Amino acid sequence: PSRDLAAYAGEYRSEAYGIVRVTSGGGSLQLEWMSWKLPLSHFHFDTFEGKLRERDAEGQIAEFALDAAGEP
Repeated sequence: PSRDLAAYAGEYRSEAYGIVRVTSGGGSLQLEWMSWKLPLSHFHFDTFEGKLRERDAEGQIAEFALDAAGEP
């Protein structure tokens, strides 16, 4: 990732999805949306992947955009 994991933690708002929370702890990120709690693993640059089950072939992608100051 281009930033420390803690920099990605926070609340993100979307008109389509509402509030999504990202937490950081123990060297990993977790995405929380509604009743979902999805551990995220680093995929590429500012993109992370979360799988509901370890055996899932494909996961959900969380891509962070950085602002002009380099903050997610």
